[in-house]
Amino acid sequence: MAYTWIPFYKELAQKLLQFKNDRKPLVDWIYSNIKSDYIKHLKDAPDGRRVADIDPFTVYAIFNRGIAHDKRVEICQIFKNYLNVSASAPKDFDGIPVMNTQQSNFMAFANRREEGDIERLWNVFEAAVLGKDIEDSYNALEYQYLVKFNLTFGLFWIRPDLYLPLDSRSQSMLSSIGITFDNTKFLKFKEYRDVMNRLDEKMQTESLGFTNYAEFSYLAYLKTSKNQETEKKNDSNAIAYWIYSPGEQAAFWDEYYQNGIMGLGWNKIGDLRDYRKQQDLIAPLKQHYGADTSQKNSADMLYGFVNEMKPGDIVFAKKGRSTIVGRGVVTSDYYYDSSRENHPHLRKVQWTRKGEWKTDSMLAMKTLTNITRYTDDVKQLNKLIEGNESSEPVELTDKRYWWLTGSPKYWSPTNDWELGEDIDYTLYNEKGNKRRVFKHFKEAKSGDIVIAYEATPVLQSLPFCRRVACQQLCRYEPPKHTRSNENGGWRFRDRSA
Repeated sequence: MAYTWIPFYKELAQKLLQFKNDRKPLVDWIYSNIKSDYIKHLKDAPDGRRVADIDPFTVYAIFNRGIAHDKRVEICQIFKNYLNVSASAPKDFDGIPVMNTQQSNFMAFANRREEGDIERLWNVFEAAVLGKDIEDSYNALEYQYLVKFNLTFGLFWIRPDLYLPLDSRSQSMLSSIGITFDNTKFLKFKEYRDVMNRLDEKMQTESLGFTNYAEFSYLAYLKTSKNQETEKKNDSNAIAYWIYSPGEQAAFWDEYYQNGIMGLGWNKIGDLRDYRKQQDLIAPLKQHYGADTSQKNSADMLYGFVNEMKPGDIVFAKKGRSTIVGRGVVTSDYYYDSSRENHPHLRKVQWTRKGEWKTDSMLAMKTLTNITRYTDDVKQLNKLIEGNESSEPVELTDKRYWWLTGSPKYWSPTNDWELGEDIDYTLYNEKGNKRRVFKHFKEAKSGDIVIAYEATPVLQSLPFCRRVACQQLCRYEPPKHTRSNENGGWRFRDRSA
């Protein structure tokens, strides 16, 4: 690979140093010259207010996040022209770890930042760009909000010759060649340097297929992508299970049962096949159905109806949130009928059962939800319809109660979660390893009650869900003041004892 981004990224870092002691001109220029759609994430509070100050890594994150290749090139060209960068704008971004589009900043919102946070990021940036010892400035960020492994991304962006990124792909790659470390905490620079030294030694003594950090990072990306594609192919023939609402309170159920179809509304956005990915649906949904919400759930659902549902999948039709009215098998791909006044987005379904079955627990609120991963729920619904399981409510004493706390920088129940939304947690991490307290994943059962607690800033709890699936679980421990969990995971605590 050419790695055309390296000379540009390194020179751009040198140019940015001129703003270290006065960032206002840089901030003003960014908001005046970069398209608003490209910097929607760049805000200082949930209400979207613009930032008053900025760190250099957050500047780089504007074009190192999950956005289209051509947009990244365009943004780099804008920076090149503004700062008179002599190196050509990149043609590739091979090997670059990118920030999550939902969390692209290295600095916290204004109400969460502490004095000196932005300055400390500039300090380590300056030392790295100038090739100085960064140990002290690096370690000064140990307890800073939104740093942890993101810092290694930024260092790699500006000095890929000296610093290794420790994104999840790279960590998996390191583990595969026998280099492991404690990834549950911020690595002090000595520990970070030890990881790089071990990799350097292997690159010098073994034939690994890469000889520098950029090649390593790119190979880590390719390896992960290949594994994901293999998993996708392996799962492509598996039957998926869906909960579906044929109109409010099943208003269209009789018609759909009679005609052997299922349909969705959202008439104003046209044929769903015209949208290549979920993100493409956001703008038209906001335009026609309200810009006051993210429209992410609707976009995901519509995309899933077209691209993820397939012939052979099983659909449970529901009425409200506690009654199943039918079950069927999908028999066609998606098709669009513009002549229909209601529900023009269609699939053919062979409805095999019709009736009314009361469920033990609340069904998903969304019009269409993939419930394949909830194997216990799928079994219960099938048994319910087949008459093999009583629909009597489970006594309260049969349930267990779990206490859920987490890092507000990633999730806020009061701000980020919508009623009826599915929140996914996995038993295994990105490397395929069991989570730290895997035992409690196995103990949590469908129907258990989870109470989410948001420690800051509102100090309140709220009932969360009846389905348990999570990233991290642990036993109750006495409350104590700690910093937020830096890896974005949640912790379930068993409070039933």
